[in-house]
Amino acid sequence: MKYEEKRVENPKLREKIKYFSMDMWSPYKAVAETVFPNAKIVVDKFHLVTAINKALDKLRIKEQKKQTAANRKKFYKQGSLF
Repeated sequence: MKYEEKRVENPKLREKIKYFSMDMWSPYKAVAETVFPNAKIVVDKFHLVTAINKALDKLRIKEQKKQTAANRKKFYKQGSLF
């Protein structure tokens, strides 16, 4: 296979791409859908877990602020959410 046939600019090669792994930044998705029309877009595990952890932290902080000082202390000493 010639170098030109292996490059991503080759439309035939782009159509063969089955999966495109990316973070969750929306412009990447738009580019991926345009450049790799047949590919399934998959969010990579690292970015997905990071986003979930950030969301849980925000929720935890919000809920802790609603509690009295005594309840916050109990929650902290408990050591787990569940």
